[in-house]
Amino acid sequence: AVWSTADGLYKQVEQGVYLEADAKKIIIGQVNSLRFGTDMKGYCWIHDNESDLLAHPYSSIVNLAEYTDKTGLRVVPAMNAVVETKEEGFLEYYWQWYDNPNRQEKKISFVKGFEPWGWVIGSGFYEKEVTDELKRITRPIMFKSFIALGFITLILFFSLSKSVRSLRSMVEKDFEIRNLSEIIRKSPLSIVVTDLKGNIQYVNPHTIKSYGW
Repeated sequence: AVWSTADGLYKQVEQGVYLEADAKKIIIGQVNSLRFGTDMKGYCWIHDNESDLLAHPYSSIVNLAEYTDKTGLRVVPAMNAVVETKEEGFLEYYWQWYDNPNRQEKKISFVKGFEPWGWVIGSGFYEKEVTDELKRITRPIMFKSFIALGFITLILFFSLSKSVRSLRSMVEKDFEIRNLSEIIRKSPLSIVVTDLKGNIQYVNPHTIKSYGW
């Protein structure tokens, strides 16, 4: 949006609607007052090919040619290099956390050159914001998933226990107890025998084959 506004003002300068100096003041004023995001602290900025800072709401440094982040990266010259080689692109670096100059966080910004005035216009987001938002979104999902898994486990457990008890009762009526283990062993069904506390006492070969126990 900022780049499009600058381009529109530049065309009006060519048409004689504005003087170039006045058009630049308009766009710089807009950028300095522009805020967005959840906390309304997001911003854009403008610097030129000489690394002079023209518009930035939180920095008063005039020239950033020698400014380095905590990794040693000369941030603004690196941005200029992106624009010189590709006209636009992304850059990862460390920068002060919004209006807190004593805190640096990793930031990913998109920069685009505005060739008529030798400007670079940029905006970005902090990596920490993305990870915090992902945690906020996934936390309730994971919690609900664990609850659902618990219910499913209980249902399966009680269903299996009931099936085993029914099978045991039927076999005891028709066969002697000594034949029970042989019947269960040869069963084509997966059978798990537990005690009343739910402790597994026996699993038949089909269960081992099916589940790799």
